[in-house]
Amino acid sequence: MLVCQYFVWFMLYSVIGWVYESIYCSIQQRQLVNRGFLNGPLCPIYGAGAILVLFLFRSLQNPALIFIAGALATGVLEYVTSWLMEKLFHARWWDYEDWRFNLHGRVCLAGVAAFGAMSVILIKGIHPLVAVLTSRMAPGAVGATAGVLLLLLLVDTAITTMRLLKLNEKLKQVHQHVIARIGESRLHAETMKKSVEEGIASLKTNGIASQMRELVQRLTKRDRRMLRSFPRFQSTRYGDVVDKLKEVLRGSK
Repeated sequence: MLVCQYFVWFMLYSVIGWVYESIYCSIQQRQLVNRGFLNGPLCPIYGAGAILVLFLFRSLQNPALIFIAGALATGVLEYVTSWLMEKLFHARWWDYEDWRFNLHGRVCLAGVAAFGAMSVILIKGIHPLVAVLTSRMAPGAVGATAGVLLLLLLVDTAITTMRLLKLNEKLKQVHQHVIARIGESRLHAETMKKSVEEGIASLKTNGIASQMRELVQRLTKRDRRMLRSFPRFQSTRYGDVVDKLKEVLRGSK
């Protein structure tokens, strides 16, 4: 029962995190942004952060201690999540390299401070109300709700993972095509006594550009949404292709 209750809280705070992220990024980018890694209205890192803070620090009373402890715990969570997603999908969805006081671009002081403040708001303000509301649910209803939400989350995660793997495959195909063309250009440039570096540099631009129209046509609606919603999304393997793809998508608005 307790596990089911915590899972319901996790899903609720994932939705709240999605609402917060979407509003913040929509204001920042001056357009409507569906800010979510998954297809549904969820930001699981917010749900995981909320549960982590509640599980570890719910009994704390001092707001300053909650702020510090929450900031440290959620900062570690964000760093580990960034590292894990990069290892799994060979991509990064956020990067704080141009922010002051960042750690490997995965976390930054401003973000950690914001999460510390959210931890205080969560424990002192939001969760007491949420706990009261969920406590009024019958045990069977909590279990059934948790079961349905878990099924939806698993299906969404599976679909998202498959689409990301397919996107990586599309990027790989374009990258390999350009590399092959670069090899041909090198041989041609050496034969014609032209600048190899100049020829390759030109092909890296023109060769990739020549593949973009086809690749854009093959992108799913979800692929386009992700690339537009995460301006700092970058592939650690095919960064040159992603950069050019973003240019084409910006031009097709």
